[in-house]
Amino acid sequence: AMTHPDDLALDLAQFDRVLSGELDRYAMEKRFFHKHGQVLWTNLSVGCIRKPDGGVDYFVSVIEDTTDARAARDQLRESEEKFRLLFNHSKDAILLMAADGTILDVNPAACEMFGRSPEAIRRMGRSGLVDPEDPRVQAARELRARKGSVVAEITMIRANGETFPAEIASSIYFDKSGRQRTSTIIRDLSE
Repeated sequence: AMTHPDDLALDLAQFDRVLSGELDRYAMEKRFFHKHGQVLWTNLSVGCIRKPDGGVDYFVSVIEDTTDARAARDQLRESEEKFRLLFNHSKDAILLMAADGTILDVNPAACEMFGRSPEAIRRMGRSGLVDPEDPRVQAARELRARKGSVVAEITMIRANGETFPAEIASSIYFDKSGRQRTSTIIRDLSE
């Protein structure tokens, strides 16, 4: 494998610092070229064993290939950026909730739809947004609990007390820590 030219100067500078006795070891993220031409990302750790006079007897280098991990991290970041764009620019309201119904996040469309700030929506919780007289609400929750997701029409309430018909698509999922979460997309059907 051959060092990527953009990483060569830093590697050599650190190597020279070890030779001069300024450092005993260094670590860096470093790219190499594979014999087939693709770039390999690595974590490079270099240390030395010194002779009694302080000169370098020999070097020990450990190279960990992080190409796949880096690609997965980049893919995750890209996925999170896409989610955030969709979340922030959706015309439909989106609520992300904990298993107990606590609202964890709301998008700008939800604030506009309900006429409330994100903090006010979080304080109210999901039950403050739905018409308590609508029997379809409990039926939708029970169906979601049984099947993992539900699409239903229910009546919701704006900050000014006005009720409106809405279609909800709500799904249960688990976050990366294994905690149960619910996402609910709400479309205002009043028009």
